[in-house]
Amino acid sequence: MIGPGNRDGGGNYATFDVGREEEVLDTSPRRPDRPNGLVAPGVALLVVAVVAVLVAQHLAAGKPRAVATTQAPTLPVAPPAPFPVADSGPPPALMIGSTLYMVRDGSLIAHRTDSIAETSVTVGDAADTGGSYLLAADPKRSRIWVVKSLPARILIYGYDLPGLRESRRLHIEGQVAGIDELNGELYISASSGVVGIAGPRASGLLDWTPLRGGRAIAADGTRNRLLLLDEDGTAVRVRAESPDLTRSGISADLPFLTGSFAVVNGRIWAGGSDARGAVLVRLDPRTLRPIRHSDIVGRLGSGVAFAAAGTRSFLIRDVSGGAGLWCIAADSGKILHSWPAVAGPVVINVRPGAARNAIYAVPTGSTPVQLEAGNCPG
Repeated sequence: MIGPGNRDGGGNYATFDVGREEEVLDTSPRRPDRPNGLVAPGVALLVVAVVAVLVAQHLAAGKPRAVATTQAPTLPVAPPAPFPVADSGPPPALMIGSTLYMVRDGSLIAHRTDSIAETSVTVGDAADTGGSYLLAADPKRSRIWVVKSLPARILIYGYDLPGLRESRRLHIEGQVAGIDELNGELYISASSGVVGIAGPRASGLLDWTPLRGGRAIAADGTRNRLLLLDEDGTAVRVRAESPDLTRSGISADLPFLTGSFAVVNGRIWAGGSDARGAVLVRLDPRTLRPIRHSDIVGRLGSGVAFAAAGTRSFLIRDVSGGAGLWCIAADSGKILHSWPAVAGPVVINVRPGAARNAIYAVPTGSTPVQLEAGNCPG
């Protein structure tokens, strides 16, 4: 299986209107109290002089000072997280049985690997152009989810299999970081939090969890929990939490700059980059601290990107570029096989109980190609 900060309140600046002060002091000539008419001009001159002194003192004070104001109470908010980040790589693809599903040019395509048969359906409205896509499967309910990420909206579409009939259409505001399926429920890590859809409790509607959204999300089905990853540009923090918080969660800091997850039959791997380059570590499920390092990092450049996960191994790429692909053992982190050049996304056809799982590449603009797996069990 492969969030806004507080704004500081500021005071308002006092404004001074000299004309208004002059109105208050009223320097208009007054009617003389004495018949000789000599006092009125003198009083008028005296008042004008007083006003001049007051104005001069006001101007000499320099810029107006801020007046103390009562600051609005600060509401608690989640720590910031970088969004959007969804689908920064090739178009997504996954497999259910012998059918490979992929999103290409705004269409969901179903391609049978044992024939040339292919069907497709337009995802959502054709007017919603652009954006990026994520895919998740729910084989038990014969359903596939397509999540489309636009600059300020997340569009969620559910399709029933095998006919690709649209059965759900939902949307939420914000940006999406990642998705995964746990116990039949689709979970979306968004800038507004983690939301579940179509699970037993959600009944196809939005089911907001109390969890804060993370930069990456992965389902740990073995322990019935979600793994989330936070970044702040200098370090990475990983969290393991149940969606409804019925069990206490755990968290740990990793010396990463960026990262993501792969979960293979309960084995948790975190990969990404640190100050020296690529990093790939297996985490203790009880503490989320590293217990094993993979020696693949010596062959990579600036970072690790997870490409697919199977039942006994997972596939990675070098984020520095190139089309190289590596198969890594989920128990030891050893390199089992490598391909020098594999274009497009890759998928592992996970078959429960199978000794080996087939691996397919989906080059852009062509049909899927099964890879020679060598020692990679998938």
